[in-house]
Amino acid sequence: MGKSKMGIGVHYSVILMVLLLILSGCGNGEGEEQVSLTEESLAGAYQDNFKIGVALNRFQVQDKIPEATALIKRHFNSITPENLLKWESVHPRPEEYNFGPADAFVEFGEQNDMFIVGHTLVWHSQVPDWVFETENGEDIGREALLQRMKAHIDSVAGGYRGA
Repeated sequence: MGKSKMGIGVHYSVILMVLLLILSGCGNGEGEEQVSLTEESLAGAYQDNFKIGVALNRFQVQDKIPEATALIKRHFNSITPENLLKWESVHPRPEEYNFGPADAFVEFGEQNDMFIVGHTLVWHSQVPDWVFETENGEDIGREALLQRMKAHIDSVAGGYRGA
């Protein structure tokens, strides 16, 4: 893979800026509502160039750590779920879907005018055993697995089309 035109120095500058923002307090943490992006925020500083993204877990989406939520709202304009859309989280059993946490993630992004990235519907881990097996625990084979993957992807991605 080739080097970015921006160069390594810019990458280190962004990392340094994030660390400085975190260490400096980055907001009052008192249940801030949507914060407009300003030059004093990381996303505001780069708003004419690119989005600044962050991966969120269920605790951040549910505002269980208000300081983290305030930092996210202030400095980021793109969000990606860590595990909320992985197969075991959203589709733990054959006929069972759990969209609650993923719905909360999308709602968080929409309320805060953030670019929402879906990640990841099929992953090398965090896939329930039932996906690969028959009801008797036998290997389902390639074609059946591909059918299950397609049905899973259609159900999950189709539910968030346009979000």
